[in-house]
Amino acid sequence: MSKKSKRVKQSGRTTHSSPINQQRHNTMASVAPSQLHEALMQRVEYARQQMHMGDFAACIRTCEALLNTLPRRSEIRLEILSLSGLAHGMLKHYQQSYDVFSEAIALDPTIAELWHNRGLACSCMSRIAEAVRNFEHAVELAKNDTGELAHRFALQLEASRQELQDAMQAHEAGI
Repeated sequence: MSKKSKRVKQSGRTTHSSPINQQRHNTMASVAPSQLHEALMQRVEYARQQMHMGDFAACIRTCEALLNTLPRRSEIRLEILSLSGLAHGMLKHYQQSYDVFSEAIALDPTIAELWHNRGLACSCMSRIAEAVRNFEHAVELAKNDTGELAHRFALQLEASRQELQDAMQAHEAGI
């Protein structure tokens, strides 16, 4: 058998298909969806571990690679966006954190934590009024929750409202 690549006719044009490309295609075709899902879940778990270990830059890289392969509407995508937004926030990349949480909110605006975390990014960028609105959404979504997060959201809202009031009083003449 010749070591030359085979010529394959596709859609009216001739292309070269090497044995390596054919083998790669056959291997990918033989991978079961459950195996792909398992590999994906291992990468998600790896991103979680990176976040918990404090390796935020590596977590962002892992999340970005996953986001390039995940469908636009999936629960896993929401989790990866959340991890990425938190990691950006920890690295003080507040605009990126804001952008990532905005994408997550566009996918599911019913998750209080997403609104709260975007509010934190706004707060760090001195967007006080927008932070207040985000915290208000978080509190509204968590109104039936009596847990620690709901309490934290309420405290953050109170503090940001006070910060906004102080800023308005300081600039009263200019407003």
